[in-house]
Amino acid sequence: MRRNKKIVCKFFLIVIGIVLLLRIIWGNASEEKQKNIRVKDIKDTKYIKDINENTYAYDDTDKNIEQKDGKQKEENIRVVIRTSDYQGIYHKEVRVKVNQNCKIVKNKKEVCYTTAKEEIIDVNDFKLAINDRIKISTSENVGIYLLDVKREEEMQAYRGNMEIERREEGYIIINELPLEEYLYGVIPSEMPASFSEEALRAQAICARTYARKAMQNKACAEYDADVDDSTAFQVYHNIAEQETTTKAVRDTQGIVLMENNVLADALYYSTSCGYNLNEDRTEGFSDYICHINQGDFECEEPWYRWYGEIDNIDYNALMSCIREYYQRIPEQILMKEKTNYFFHKKENRYICEEIKDIGILKKISILSREENGIVKELLLEGSKNTIKIIGEYNIRYILADGGIKIEKQDGTISDSMHLLPSAFILVEPTIDKNGVVGYAITGGGYGHGTGMSQNAANKMAEDGMNYKDILMYFYKNASIVNFEREP
Repeated sequence: MRRNKKIVCKFFLIVIGIVLLLRIIWGNASEEKQKNIRVKDIKDTKYIKDINENTYAYDDTDKNIEQKDGKQKEENIRVVIRTSDYQGIYHKEVRVKVNQNCKIVKNKKEVCYTTAKEEIIDVNDFKLAINDRIKISTSENVGIYLLDVKREEEMQAYRGNMEIERREEGYIIINELPLEEYLYGVIPSEMPASFSEEALRAQAICARTYARKAMQNKACAEYDADVDDSTAFQVYHNIAEQETTTKAVRDTQGIVLMENNVLADALYYSTSCGYNLNEDRTEGFSDYICHINQGDFECEEPWYRWYGEIDNIDYNALMSCIREYYQRIPEQILMKEKTNYFFHKKENRYICEEIKDIGILKKISILSREENGIVKELLLEGSKNTIKIIGEYNIRYILADGGIKIEKQDGTISDSMHLLPSAFILVEPTIDKNGVVGYAITGGGYGHGTGMSQNAANKMAEDGMNYKDILMYFYKNASIVNFEREP
């Protein structure tokens, strides 16, 4: 009996030994296979497999990836790269050029490498199915070029890595990179690199605050990203990195604006119509905007005052703009309710209802302004319907009437602007016996008018103010803190 037990025990030990041996052999084979794997559909034989895998880390489940040495990488931001001229999100084709060692991962599983000094990768070669994605990273996290994306300056290398996902509408491109390096590409695209050092530092802090707030709010969650690279967020990578702007980012690393223990709304724009936009300008705005006030920081800037005129309203373009914005934001394009005054007391009620036709335009009037003078509500009274337009951007777009010529105070002309430079405006209709045939617009400033005026910030810096003074002037209730040191 004992002998039988010994035989059984030996048998089980042999079996266990064989299983362990097979697992070791299978593991080595799998590891070797993983090292040698290549994307099946690549036709070009230049993709090879001899890069040290320890150079790379790939895990898109966490933006704060821990390196092999135990140190924490800087927090990453994910940026949707729009098509040429920022026209859309979805790309028809994507060709990527790399000029250094490169790693490509498909759906976190399939890997191929290239060590060519200059390599062009056509994403179509990967034959991605819907929702498939590839991730392209380089050994030094810089040196990726997008051949089919055109920007203001000649093609510049992107930092970080590129992730390309196929959807039914086309390809989505996401550039993932450290937040501070993202700012290297934002500041020169949003503020001239020639501006004073303190103005550039103030701009860097505003841009960092804006980016962090967008990351917290998951502003582009539908694309698995934080922001895009257009004016919808902050313009990124339109102008090449500059020494002065990169220095401003490094000088202010981690510093943000906080208000009531949360990130402030650190908005900014190009040019104001006056030196202190925190003042209440709802009274006396007409006199103010029609004069040059020598005490204003930007009184010598071309966009400080401007003038535009529509001689003959294009009613088709006008109604097209109104309907377009009603489809986008119906709660901001309202129609006056038609009331049966026999049964109801006369009152002005505006409702959200599909816009059909305004008829003959009888009157244009400004209903209300923000405290700083920006037009808040505009009324278009027609023979058939009356429409209330809410929001400075909507008003600027609709009054541009498909394209308006603007003369700046220095005499230079900007033709066919599809958006008024600002909503710091007066509107003076031209009326004949039939109604409004056109209108003249007297305006000032360039941009939405909220937060920091960039040209004013530069003039302040030239006058000796530092970045803290500048920021506290525009964001009076904010505090300047180092976000990275906050508990």
